[in-house]
Amino acid sequence: MMLDMGNAGTGQFFTPYEVSRLMGNMMMGNGQDLVDKTSAQGFVRVLEPACGAGGMLIAAVHAMHDAQLNYQQCMHATAIDIDQRCVHMTFIQLALLHVPAVVIHGNGLTGECREQWFTPAHILGAWGARLRRREAEEGARALLQAPAAAGQGQVDETIAGDISSEVEQPLQAIPKAIRQAAAGGQMSLF
Repeated sequence: MMLDMGNAGTGQFFTPYEVSRLMGNMMMGNGQDLVDKTSAQGFVRVLEPACGAGGMLIAAVHAMHDAQLNYQQCMHATAIDIDQRCVHMTFIQLALLHVPAVVIHGNGLTGECREQWFTPAHILGAWGARLRRREAEEGARALLQAPAAAGQGQVDETIAGDISSEVEQPLQAIPKAIRQAAAGGQMSLF
């Protein structure tokens, strides 16, 4: 904001880092809760649908570090912003901190996606495969927990086809990712 990069006319304001840090600690929870969650699930997914310069994600990284967790192995971030300049700032910061992330230039509310970038940590850490595996596990868990309904004899083939097509097309899967994040208790920072 000191560099006049915000735009009050479009409602674009950059949160001071101290506020981001406070909110990041509140969203990520205390250290033991975070350790328990990462132990149970292997890693946490953080969604930031209006990432700005990435301050909230960096605050989440600091919360992981404070809990003595290696954020490079225990956290994956998805950052979305409508402003291309903000997307570039977020990508640079997350890449320099070696945070596994997908940074998307698009609209988190409408699901529009113009471009996406994978940070080097995402690629080097084979996060694409890890995310696909988590998606498959969550899909299988949802199938097992859903009550059996009449006429669902071929459910496994239909859902497996839907999941694989959406995983292969991440640009079109943003709305589903946002719905799953809200429904599945995934941590999200705003």
